[in-house]
Amino acid sequence: MGSEAAEARAALTSGRDALRAVLAELDAYLATLRPVLGREIPQIFAPELAAVADAVQALTQALEGLGDEHS
Repeated sequence: MGSEAAEARAALTSGRDALRAVLAELDAYLATLRPVLGREIPQIFAPELAAVADAVQALTQALEGLGDEHS
């Protein structure tokens, strides 16, 4: 794997891992709100949760694409 590809892979991996960490922290925070907001949480935060999940998926696919290019 070339230097540029390795750097790109490292950046994508870092971004994906950071988004996963944010998603985990957000989930933990939402757990603290569940007693207050109850079932409304999915409706309130659905767009944000979906956006983060989509970003993680896109980064994962990009990483897989990089792996396929250098297999």
